[in-house]
Amino acid sequence: MFGILRDHGRDDVYLSPDKTNTGTVCMHASLWPTRPSQSVVGFVAPLRKDQPVFWATGSSGICTSVFMPFYLTGKNIDYFPASGDGRYSPESYWWQHEKIHRRAIFKWEYFQRHIAPEIKTSEKEFLAAENELYRNMGAGGDGQKFFDFSRQYVEKVIELHKKWEKQLEEAPAGKTSLAFKLFWKIQSRKARLKL
Repeated sequence: MFGILRDHGRDDVYLSPDKTNTGTVCMHASLWPTRPSQSVVGFVAPLRKDQPVFWATGSSGICTSVFMPFYLTGKNIDYFPASGDGRYSPESYWWQHEKIHRRAIFKWEYFQRHIAPEIKTSEKEFLAAENELYRNMGAGGDGQKFFDFSRQYVEKVIELHKKWEKQLEEAPAGKTSLAFKLFWKIQSRKARLKL
């Protein structure tokens, strides 16, 4: 399901975000009238009898995000550092990822070669750890332990973001359409996000 939500429309070539359209699952906005908006926040919920886990990105740009495990259990479900006025805030997880996303879509080849494999490896690790936790804790497990487990993985992804931000800052830019560049330049200016 993670792969399906990241689909850019072709199996033989992983299309650059500036070439996606309304026919792809993972769509990236541009100035062209066929793409006024984009897909945001991937969410996968496996079916099991008890103690449901929800795999979500908590960020935009599904193809550049990491799916992490979350639970609706315990007293505390505040998993992310956040701020909410719609403008860039370095404390907000959403904006931390948005910085990665906005760099990655212009350095797509680099992102696909160096960062996307790390995302997939991390998700495999998270899935294995979550399966182990579920086997050990079951439905009657302590809600706080499930919360702490999720929070641990959010913190791991935040650390990865710091690393990826540096990598993408130094990576060479790829070729993208002028309309795509203009759209994202305007969006970044509105958000007061410097790239």
